[in-house]
Amino acid sequence: MPSRMGKRKNTDNLRRRAEGPEYNVVTVEEAVDLLSRKCSEQTLVRLQLSASLKTVIDLIERTASEKGLCPDHIDQLVDVIGSSKLPKIINHRLIRSLIPSSVVPGMSVVKSVSWMTTDNIGSDTKALFLRWILVVFNHIDSKDILHRLYSFLFLFINYSAMRSPLCHLLYLLTRKEDVKSFRIQTLLKIHKSSPQPHVLGLLSIYKLFCPHLVAISIVRSRKVFFPQLDRVWSAKVRKVIVANAPIHSFPEDPADVLPRPADFYCGPTAKRQRPDQTVVPVNQNMADIVRVTENNRRLVPLSQIKTFDQLLQNIDRFEMPCQIGYMLINRNMQYILSSCCDRVLPMRVSYWLNHMLYEEFLNTYSSNEARQEQLLRLVVNFSEFLQEGIPVFDNFLSRYLPIWNGHVHQKLIFKLISRCRLYPFVELNEMIFEPLRQLFFCSSVYFKCQLIACFTELLQNFALFEYPRYKYTLQLQVQRELQLQHGSTSEYLPDLCSVFSQEVEEFSALGTIQDFIRFVDTICVVGLQQENSNLLLGYCVLNFFEQVAGLYNLSNVPLFHVPSAGIWYLCLFHHSAMIIARLCGLVCKYREAYAALRSCNQKLTEDEQIIKKLSLHQSIGVINTYMTDMCDMLWRNRSFDMRRKSGEAMFTKSKFTESVFCLIKPEMLSQLGDQGHLNTCFAIYKNRAFLGFSYKFLKSNPGGNSHLVNPAALKQYKEVFLEFLDQEHIHGISEFVRTCIRRNTSTSDNTKEKDSV
Repeated sequence: MPSRMGKRKNTDNLRRRAEGPEYNVVTVEEAVDLLSRKCSEQTLVRLQLSASLKTVIDLIERTASEKGLCPDHIDQLVDVIGSSKLPKIINHRLIRSLIPSSVVPGMSVVKSVSWMTTDNIGSDTKALFLRWILVVFNHIDSKDILHRLYSFLFLFINYSAMRSPLCHLLYLLTRKEDVKSFRIQTLLKIHKSSPQPHVLGLLSIYKLFCPHLVAISIVRSRKVFFPQLDRVWSAKVRKVIVANAPIHSFPEDPADVLPRPADFYCGPTAKRQRPDQTVVPVNQNMADIVRVTENNRRLVPLSQIKTFDQLLQNIDRFEMPCQIGYMLINRNMQYILSSCCDRVLPMRVSYWLNHMLYEEFLNTYSSNEARQEQLLRLVVNFSEFLQEGIPVFDNFLSRYLPIWNGHVHQKLIFKLISRCRLYPFVELNEMIFEPLRQLFFCSSVYFKCQLIACFTELLQNFALFEYPRYKYTLQLQVQRELQLQHGSTSEYLPDLCSVFSQEVEEFSALGTIQDFIRFVDTICVVGLQQENSNLLLGYCVLNFFEQVAGLYNLSNVPLFHVPSAGIWYLCLFHHSAMIIARLCGLVCKYREAYAALRSCNQKLTEDEQIIKKLSLHQSIGVINTYMTDMCDMLWRNRSFDMRRKSGEAMFTKSKFTESVFCLIKPEMLSQLGDQGHLNTCFAIYKNRAFLGFSYKFLKSNPGGNSHLVNPAALKQYKEVFLEFLDQEHIHGISEFVRTCIRRNTSTSDNTKEKDSV
């Protein structure tokens, strides 16, 4: 009994001593110093959780959440936690309070790893230390020090409580020289006994660097290798870092990205990176030491490259930073990516982008529009720099567009769509076009206009980049297969036309472009009818078909496709002179394209030759009818001359199709009145689209003829009226008249004019 009373008395004395006046701290410096001093005392007695100690811990937590902790305080608290003088619950609270104000010292991370080797802290505390390293990974000032512990860290792989965060950390630190056969065998043994996604994730990066050492098949469709456990914690770190970051810009920053480097949405190099680690600090001390690899080849850190000459001199000796996301904001790294033949680097970038896009846009638990916009802007700038569609973006769009509302990040999403790669139309329709078609019909006219403009850029991308790239890639695959068949030992043929090269299946690329044009044609017809021939929508539609008309002359794509009758006649009877004038100019472009494509001697495949002939044969009759109707309506005053139109259609069905004017029955025309008046009501000087210009022309009283009081009097002055329209910037009509109509010099009413096709 006395011994028990003595122990209780000693305990009470320690508690009273712990609750003495020295616990009355005011600043976080005093609090950290107090804990450090108490835990460094040479005593085996643990500190008890008292009200005074709780006040000290609360002060540290509050300061860390608001302003962050300086590197010295983080270093001290790591020792406090590792000393095991505090209760476990306090240690966990302190670990979660290790929020840096700017950077985390590399030696503090090394200390935390060293404490894991002791028995002072439990396995759950060790696992929490690893999770802290993952949360602050982007903010460690020197990852080279941490990488030196790679072999040491791998020894913890057999501890199941630490395995998940450990695999993630090793995944972020892995370099090619770290891939060893014994490590792969260890992981395979663990995976065989209990398959786990984090082990498979670490194996995936090993297989990426050394595919010949990893024999198992890893399914790439798996969404997440490493679970996201610390979203709130990571958000606190990001908030503090952003608040404390100085306002300046990167020297190699892509134009118009973000004003503050701490806001950049990037992360570490990994296929499966933590989505909350989106703040990248300025790349100051990251791998600033030139290291020597096993083969004594000196590698130069990217941070030492300041000029383009230095970039060229060290093009084959770069040490890539651990944060592969830094490539999105560093132009030097983008040059390296576009010029190197290393197949591993594009794959790492693809894996990282795939995970980041999934976590930010497709994961319902993460919905920060500001960060989403930052990521999309960086991604779009990256794609524009490469001038190449990246397959991982197409995969993202196929999953995101079905749930997209059409308004969030609209401009950037359309930019990504316009860089889509060329696939069979069935796949493109399912991935991209069908979700957009549904949005098109239920959205405003402004969304319709922006979508048609996006499709115009996509068609240009197909014609200028993706169609030639597909043909080159197909030829390259044939050459590689021949290499394998003949057992050639020469080097692997690099893809000089694509950075993110991938195996493509053989399909009709020209047929895909043709089907895409037909798809846009169909939705344009419905859109113009739905919006009552809106002027802005009509302008965008004609922009698209001007791009179609220049497919061969501008892009060397042997395809000829004219708009359907629904589009053509809605524009021909439009209330705007600009639409009609552009339609006339479009006719001239189609005429030039037909002449050039007909005399084309380009070497084509059998499939391309068939598509070319069919497109020419099917379109010539349609375009001839369009031209004839425009001549009769605007210039020749013969819109409803049924006898001539039916005679032309009977004369040669291969060169003309039925005119829209033939749909009106003769008995209906007789009820409408004088046919001569009907024939002139759509003439250029009486057309409703040109009445304002006719009035202005009459008001100017050209030539001093005071008897011009009615637009019908302009019939004798059509040539002068054309010049007047050119002065008013209504171009296209005069070019159409000069190109498609042969006229006599006489100006009498009986002038014979013939259209030439």
